[in-house]
Amino acid sequence: TSDSRLKFEEYCKYVIDLKEQRGIKHSTIVRYKELAVRIYPAIGHIKLKDLRADHLNSFYTDLAKPGQNKRTGEGLSPKTILEHHRLISTVLDQAEKEGLVPFNVAAKATLPKVSKKEVNYFQPEQVAAIRDALDAEPLKWKTLTHLLLITGARRGEVLGLKWDAIDFEANTLEVKHIVTQASIDGKKVLVQADRAK
Repeated sequence: TSDSRLKFEEYCKYVIDLKEQRGIKHSTIVRYKELAVRIYPAIGHIKLKDLRADHLNSFYTDLAKPGQNKRTGEGLSPKTILEHHRLISTVLDQAEKEGLVPFNVAAKATLPKVSKKEVNYFQPEQVAAIRDALDAEPLKWKTLTHLLLITGARRGEVLGLKWDAIDFEANTLEVKHIVTQASIDGKKVLVQADRAK
């Protein structure tokens, strides 16, 4: 893979395949392929050696424009734009390791600012009202909701729990797996994956 005419799209596919062979999490590979759908039309045709920070800056600016988010009609969030950047940077890191580029040009790009959201949490009276509302519900919904309330775990972490995660003697549970939503062949599916350490 030491061809100086290599274009970004071709090399990105190679890097994603390489990561998959090295055992990276399946959900990460699925996400890489989702991100690539927007990356390839924008910079896929550019040769690795010709890729510049201004190409990336233009791409990130375009991602923030209205219409990019098919669900809301708005631009992509800074967090999602950063995900695109991280994939591009990962690909260029590999190109640098393999001697195809002198340095990772993604390090020179200007990234959007991600604003920290203020934490919004339930007040004790809200928790009591939720528990009261659960009285007439089936046991599975009570259990699921109580786990979410008392552990502070994310929805995907609670949905990924299995019996071996519970230590009844110590009264603890360990989040070992998560359930996440992925898009496979254009369809939204739930995927179970090992939780990142």
